[in-house]
Amino acid sequence: MQNCLESMEYVLKLGVDINKQDKYGETPLFCATRMGKLAAIKLLLKFDADINKSDAFKITPLHVATERGFNECAAELIDSGANVNLSSVDGCTPLFIAVKKGNEELVKLLIENKANVNKDSSDILIKNGFQCIRRKNVEVSENRLSPLHVGIQCRNLKIVIFILESKVKINQTDNNNWTALHFAADVGYTDCISYLLKKGAGLHLQAKDGSTPIHLATKRNQHETLKVLVDESNCIKALNKFDNNMQTALHLACLLGYLDCVKILVAKGAALDIFTNEGYTPADLAKNQGHQDVQSFLEKVISFNE
Repeated sequence: MQNCLESMEYVLKLGVDINKQDKYGETPLFCATRMGKLAAIKLLLKFDADINKSDAFKITPLHVATERGFNECAAELIDSGANVNLSSVDGCTPLFIAVKKGNEELVKLLIENKANVNKDSSDILIKNGFQCIRRKNVEVSENRLSPLHVGIQCRNLKIVIFILESKVKINQTDNNNWTALHFAADVGYTDCISYLLKKGAGLHLQAKDGSTPIHLATKRNQHETLKVLVDESNCIKALNKFDNNMQTALHLACLLGYLDCVKILVAKGAALDIFTNEGYTPADLAKNQGHQDVQSFLEKVISFNE
């Protein structure tokens, strides 16, 4: 390795173009980074290699170091002035990649060096190239996801907490107007929901289809998640919100026959005498769908309240 470095230094002293790009737009710094050769990276930077020069897909050496999990190389690039907020053509910043790969150390380092935790992928030009987040059904380039959204979908609580402790827009939405709380409710990520609510996540905020996080938890029959959501002190405002189908969460629970969800919602004050567009109450929907256990429970509640 020492001989290689000496040879590199000899060539560099001859005045070669250190930033010359190959047909893919990559410079020698890319090659050194891709192989995780920290000493070579330091040498190239010593001779003024362009640290932010990108390839044909707007990928920088820092993207590469992050994707490969070469934390020492990434740290060296950051310390030497790499721009932590540059996006590749599919909208990925190094922070997106680190979050998706579950690299807690690098997520923390990037945030400490002013990586933009609110940058979404709305500036996408094409849907190919680096494809940094197209795994585990996380489609950043299509949905304007933020790093927080990605962290929740990947179910990494440490990373979510790192992001929440920075200047994050807690209610930032994707293309469907889903907030971080919508994502957490949808996947039943109960531990994360508690942190989001403490940080001021909006329980009453609605997606494009009118769904609140309470609707989503109910639709998925996530009754443990639902308990956490409705234990929030201001849950009443969200509890009886209609979605675009003019259904409350209780309507949904009755329609789908989710008795545990019905009990939780009713205990928290969900309205029993509220109607859909077709004029159905929650009890009507339970009866029409043949959910006798739900129907029987609601009849007892209604009888007790009369």
